[in-house]
Formats: sequence, structure tokens, C-alpha cells
Amino acid sequence: MKRLKAVILPGIAMVTLVVLSLSGSTGASAISLPQHTHAPATCGVWSKVSSPNAGTSTNFLNGVAAISSTDVWAVGEYSNGNGGLTLVEHWNGAHWKVVASPNVNNSLSDSLSGVAAIAANNVWAVGSYYDASNTQQTLIEHWDGAKWSIVQSPNVPSQFNVLAALSPVSAKDI
Repeated sequence: MKRLKAVILPGIAMVTLVVLSLSGSTGASAISLPQHTHAPATCGVWSKVSSPNAGTSTNFLNGVAAISSTDVWAVGEYSNGNGGLTLVEHWNGAHWKVVASPNVNNSLSDSLSGVAAIAANNVWAVGSYYDASNTQQTLIEHWDGAKWSIVQSPNVPSQFNVLAALSPVSAKDI
């Protein structure tokens, strides 16, 4: 213990002396670092825009993707008190509109978590659903420019299969 004190105490004293010599008698730092400044905002300001609610209970939007300022998609889920249903909304540059999206037959609950927009007729959404045995399965949906449809997706033998997000590399590699 004495040997430890003999090493630590002088080391602390040396660090203290170095800090004091750098700060001077006023406590101000002797080293002046450049400060980061932000340029004035040039893209406008945020504004609140209302969106429609599909359900009578809860509505959640979990993901958003934009093709342009007049072609934006948001996905999530809504509930009428008996499990979730897929929720898809579209922004046309003026307002949000609920767009019909399918749910898996005989599922207990469906939800979309992520969306990727490649083109006006090529939008993908992912999420999950609970099947009749209450096992969570992956869910993939595709917009072809006219309607949303469910695309078959693989699952591992597990109770929990979820897709949360997606990222397109190209129109044929998502």
C-alpha cells in the first residue's frame, strides 16, 4: 500500500501542476480551440401537417420514404381494438391520404415497420404479422403503382420473425 501511495500521489500532483500551468491564474484555458458554428437554415422550417387516422383505437406510423416532394409514403399500423392492421399513407404534396393495404388472411395482428421507395410504381414495405398460432412471421408488401400486394417471404423456425427496415441497392436488389 505504501508503494502504491508513493507512485500514485506524485502522479496526481504532476497532473495537477500541468493543468494549473495551462490554465494560468484566472482558470481560463491557455489553449483556444475553434468553435463550431452553424450556417443559417436555408431549407425552411418544420410545420405540422395533419394525417388521417384509419382506426378507432391507435394509429402508428413507423417508417417513411420519399420519391419526391409530392410522392411520399409512410407505413405503420392501426387498431380498432382487436389487433393491428397495416396502415399505409401517401403524401401528394398537399395532403396525406390512407391507401388500402392488405393484411394476411386469418392473422391476429399485422404491422409495417419500414418502407423504401424506388419509383412511383415500385415501393416496398416490410414488417410482421402474428399467425393463427400466435407466431410472429415476416411480412413484405409491394406497391406496383396501382395497388399494394403481399409478397411471400421466408421465416426461420422461431416464435419471432420480424423485418424492421429495408434498403434498395437497385430496383432488382432490395
